[in-house]
Amino acid sequence: YADAMTHVFLSFDSVIQSRVEQIGALLEKRQYVVWIQPPTGKIDENFRNGVANCAALCVCLSANYHLSCKARTEITFAQECSKQIFILTVDDEGRERCWLQPFIEGRTAVDFTNEANDADAIDELIDVLGNRGKKVQRRASTVAVSSPTVSSPTTTSPLAAAKHGANYLGDADPTISPNVPAGAGSGTPAQADAESAKGNDSPAQLGSREASQSSLGRQ
Repeated sequence: YADAMTHVFLSFDSVIQSRVEQIGALLEKRQYVVWIQPPTGKIDENFRNGVANCAALCVCLSANYHLSCKARTEITFAQECSKQIFILTVDDEGRERCWLQPFIEGRTAVDFTNEANDADAIDELIDVLGNRGKKVQRRASTVAVSSPTVSSPTTTSPLAAAKHGANYLGDADPTISPNVPAGAGSGTPAQADAESAKGNDSPAQLGSREASQSSLGRQ
């Protein structure tokens, strides 16, 4: 059965139960939740969960409705709970003036006396019920899933890595010039010039230069 305030309660005398079940099936086809009998068969549950929590109560009038203690208790309790009450005429027999009169007086009744007209009658009943007791369409909540953000790898230049003492793998040491042997570049500028000049001297010039340097060393 439905949650609180989401069903239509049908109040009736047991003599016409089969006809009431037909009306209930018509409502269910139109997506209404219908309470006809308590699931446990306990009458007190009819009042706690059935009437107290209904969105609307439909009185299914018949010749013996006003003689039913159950029906009288249901409609009286619905009135005390300020429920919306609708009248369905299930037979065409007359009503004697009795305790029921104040509950049905001034209310428009939907005519279910002729089964051949059930299609029109159910449309009329739905017009007065509106969304009371209709099944709630629950939408599935949509959760937006964002793609994980992938950070691009930071490219560090060899020079920047050298400045910050980084171990920059895969590149030559920026402090060493290409094609220069390790240890080159050390010494004074004069010595560096002398070393550079050696590559351009002839053998005679080279021997004269070395003799001159040896003579200077002895001095």
